[in-house]
Amino acid sequence: MAAQPICKRCNSSDNVKLRKQYAVNGAEQFTWYCTACNRIADNQTPFVKKEKVQAWVQAGKLPSLECVPVANDYRNNAVCEVCGQPGGEYHHWLPQCFHDDVPDAGRWPGAMLCKSCHDLWHETVTPFLPGRGKTEAGQRTIGRYMRKANNGH
Repeated sequence: MAAQPICKRCNSSDNVKLRKQYAVNGAEQFTWYCTACNRIADNQTPFVKKEKVQAWVQAGKLPSLECVPVANDYRNNAVCEVCGQPGGEYHHWLPQCFHDDVPDAGRWPGAMLCKSCHDLWHETVTPFLPGRGKTEAGQRTIGRYMRKANNGH
């Protein structure tokens, strides 16, 4: 199994453990999790590919996928606070990639958003993040904002 990364918050790998979490849609995700800080150890690369974890099982480095403790379980019946559709997942207004640089980042508010509204939020507010800023809906929203800003409204 790969060496645990160093936790970006406490600067130690002693308490960094392989954990899994379940997304609202039931997807099983694996992550290096700091049990001292109770958070994902590295927000820049938060997930370990399931194929890699399965390879560790096949190589005998891990007994099974089922033995990996659950850190977070987001499966629920939450609805999106914007559109009311089911499948709301908690979304922090401060993107996780900034948590290491912002004191008390965990105290920032958030909301339950469905995947569509979550993606639109990122396309509009954080288009500079990798993989963002490319959808038509996001470009329209940014365009409307820029027109209003340029017209003084």
